[in-house]
Amino acid sequence: MDNGYQWLFICQFDKPYCVTAQFDDQGRPVQWYVDIVAKWHQSASGFPYFDDLYLDIVCTPAGSLDIQDADELAEARQTGIISERHYNFAWAEACGLCDQIRAKRFEPILQSQNCLELFKQDSDNQGTTHKA
Repeated sequence: MDNGYQWLFICQFDKPYCVTAQFDDQGRPVQWYVDIVAKWHQSASGFPYFDDLYLDIVCTPAGSLDIQDADELAEARQTGIISERHYNFAWAEACGLCDQIRAKRFEPILQSQNCLELFKQDSDNQGTTHKA
C-alpha cells in the first residue's frame, strides 16, 4: 500500500457484504472492494469476521466495475465447500449490488467519504491518529 493511503472498512452486520474503501494520501477515494458475505460472526475479543462467499466486486470513482473471483466461487461449489444455495445467493447478491453501484444508489460507497471525515474528526478530537 502506498504511503499515506487509508482504508475504511464498512461492516453492516445485517447486510450480506463488507465494503473496504481505499483513499489516497489526499483523502480521495481510489477504489471500493465489496466482499459478498454468507454470515457475520464476532470473535471472543469483539472483532467481526465473516464467512466469505468468494465473489467480490471492485469499483472505482471513474466508473470501472469488476466482479472478481468467480472461478474461486465455482471451485468452492464443485468441491462442496459451499452449497448450491450459497453459490446462487452470491451471484444474485453481486448482480444486485452491481445494479445499485451503476445507479449510484449503493449507500456504503455514497457514504464512505463522509465516514472517513467523521473518523478523522473523531481521531483529531481524541488526540490519536488511526492509519492503515
